[in-house]
Amino acid sequence: MRAPALLAAFTLPCCAAPPPQTVVVEQFEPVVLSCETVPIANVDLPAARAQTALDWRRVRARFGGALAALPVSYADLDTTDVLIAPLPAGRRVARVDVIDEEDVDVVTLLLTASDRAADHAACAAVLRLARRPRTLAVVLRTDDPPAEQRAY
Repeated sequence: MRAPALLAAFTLPCCAAPPPQTVVVEQFEPVVLSCETVPIANVDLPAARAQTALDWRRVRARFGGALAALPVSYADLDTTDVLIAPLPAGRRVARVDVIDEEDVDVVTLLLTASDRAADHAACAAVLRLARRPRTLAVVLRTDDPPAEQRAY
């Protein structure tokens, strides 16, 4: 069994007032460029990835809410992908970890309970990701209660 090689680990507090602090474990280019929580209208949809302007327009329309109001210029879709992962009610993204497991970028969103009223509405984590020639997997993980679910 091959042990996963650590590509990079990031700690990105989403929706925080100060700029996010990125901790890079190894000298690789960052994968996660930004992470924010955005209200959506359709929380029952699976996670989606936009790689073109057409994808981005379709994803924004499908999820609705404030996500639909984000501009086409939100990300440079020539070099960047946008990932939208609906979050369970009452949860927020506390940390984003990225590892390389056998040529798959695994993005893990560590979710924590939130007391903020805004986090109890239908929201999604919106991540801008550097485009890489690898397969992408997204995992939602909670510690209380311990659970893990593949989102994409």
